[in-house]
Amino acid sequence: MALRQSVLRRVPLDRLGSFRLEDPRLAVTLGGVSLPNPLILAAMYYDPRILSRAMGLGFGAVTAKSITVDPRPGHPEPNLVRTRSDAGPGLVNCNGFQNPGLTAFRAAMARLPHRVPLIVRVAGESIDQ
Repeated sequence: MALRQSVLRRVPLDRLGSFRLEDPRLAVTLGGVSLPNPLILAAMYYDPRILSRAMGLGFGAVTAKSITVDPRPGHPEPNLVRTRSDAGPGLVNCNGFQNPGLTAFRAAMARLPHRVPLIVRVAGESIDQ
């Protein structure tokens, strides 16, 4: 990953106004949720500072990385593996669901200014979850 999370926590991404375009013709509804536009930032982070800044970039919604009920430390780096197949080269991310856990994540997200919808995936570690 070219930009480490420690850098993204400090970079004022939300002040890059050149990405924002407010045009009501771009508004869409997805699953009953109104979005200002159909562009959704793919899941890359769960850090509240990074997500807060990403919400100001002009996307219609922002997606957090998968969160588990309990905190997980994840796998040690390097956790990105190059692959080759008949379809061509690729990369496999094997970070082991590193995240702070659902309770800590919810508390951190409650303090964010939700400028656009935040999409969160909760991953279970058992059938009961």
